[in-house]
Amino acid sequence: MSPTSKLQVRPATINDIPALADIGYNAFFNEPIDGHWFPFKEQYPHDYHRSFIDELSLRLVTPGNVIMVVELEDQDASQRPESAASSKGTAEQKNDPPPNTTKTNQEVVAYIVTIRHGLSDSSPKLQKKWNPDTPVKKLTRTFLNLPGSTTSLHNRAMSATTVQSYYSQAASIYNDHMEHDSSGKAKGWIDCRFLAVHPTHQLKGYGEKLIEWVAHTAAVENVPVFLDTTDVALPLYVRYGARVIGAIQLPEQIVHCLGGGRGGGNVKRIETLEVKVLKWKREWATSELVARARL
Repeated sequence: MSPTSKLQVRPATINDIPALADIGYNAFFNEPIDGHWFPFKEQYPHDYHRSFIDELSLRLVTPGNVIMVVELEDQDASQRPESAASSKGTAEQKNDPPPNTTKTNQEVVAYIVTIRHGLSDSSPKLQKKWNPDTPVKKLTRTFLNLPGSTTSLHNRAMSATTVQSYYSQAASIYNDHMEHDSSGKAKGWIDCRFLAVHPTHQLKGYGEKLIEWVAHTAAVENVPVFLDTTDVALPLYVRYGARVIGAIQLPEQIVHCLGGGRGGGNVKRIETLEVKVLKWKREWATSELVARARL
């Protein structure tokens, strides 16, 4: 971030979807979890990229789902780093500023996808915070799920059975560690589904800003947070007070990449992977997070 840059954390809009898909594509392409979920992504990179567009588009119009982004506002357009699109060979979407003028360059560099559960019995004020439903959103969801739409098409990069097994294991672990009220009914909770920072902007604190937003929101609403992570990012969450409550097991895969594409004709071995499942709540917050997230 240049000295003239400003940072804000805000809800995503439909106009952000292309940039968010590029961020996810670049951030997760070499991640081990996506290696299991999308064993054919090298062979079908366009299908892999489309998976982010489909997922994010549906989340944006689904009640209880909120996507927050980190956006940089830079008065010096010449400081703009190489975009996700250009680094992967996709068409550049942004226009250059006119000659000899200064233009505010707004660039989204990170995002987090969260799902709020347990809203049915909450106040209208709280429901309004979490992407309430509208006729337009209902119509959009219907359109996205119609036969022939991109979301209904078979994604050749994906292993649907692996993804289904992953979330089934996660749900089982979540259920074993759910909070309950005095009547025994499960309380609400926040599921941190994805956190992505574009590789050119990693290790600059942008991911932490999104974690702070989640922690602050969960503390205000008095609900726990559940998430999963590989060992690489685990120390960050533990540093903020999250605790390991279980693990998702992804077995070894032997993938035969047939046909055309970058991975065509290869046999690939995807090693067994253990993904940690974590829980966080306000009482476990470290002093560092309390100060940074204003808990």
